[in-house]
Parts: sequence; C-alpha cells; structure tokens
Amino acid sequence: MTDRTVLDDQLQKAIKAIEGTRGLVETINADEFCKASATSKSDLLAKELSSGKLIIIVTFQTFPLVLEALAQQGGLADRKFAVIAH
Repeated sequence: MTDRTVLDDQLQKAIKAIEGTRGLVETINADEFCKASATSKSDLLAKELSSGKLIIIVTFQTFPLVLEALAQQGGLADRKFAVIAH
C-alpha cells in the first residue's frame, strides 16, 4: 500500500529526470500550487492546459474539479488531450 501523493511525487520526479526538452513537462502538486499563487490545484491545472503544456503530471483526484475552472477560462474547445492513468 502507498500514499497517492508519495507515489505522485515519485512519478513526477522520475519523469522530470528523463525530460529531454526543458519546460515540456509541468507538474501540478502542492509545491507548484504555492509558487504559482493559484487559488486551487484545479485552477493551476486549467491554466497549464490553456498554456499548451504538452505533458502535465497531476493526481487523478484533481480532474473532477478542473471542469469548472476550464468552463470559466474557456478556449479549450479546439484542443485535444490524452490522459494516461496508472
């Protein structure tokens, strides 16, 4: 058994370590949330999706809440996304 936030942190660090192009991967976690001065992790996720980041690492629990933030920001109707859940 493992804590989801510990597992998420380990996965984020592993992917960042193999990132070939700096800035390609964005992580959404408590540290990034505080640095970005966002109102929530969902808002930060919506912002990163809107900014065109190609790879975003975030816990699955953030997704249901992001729908409202995306609806408020708009501009994503013409974009395509893939979600990889493990």
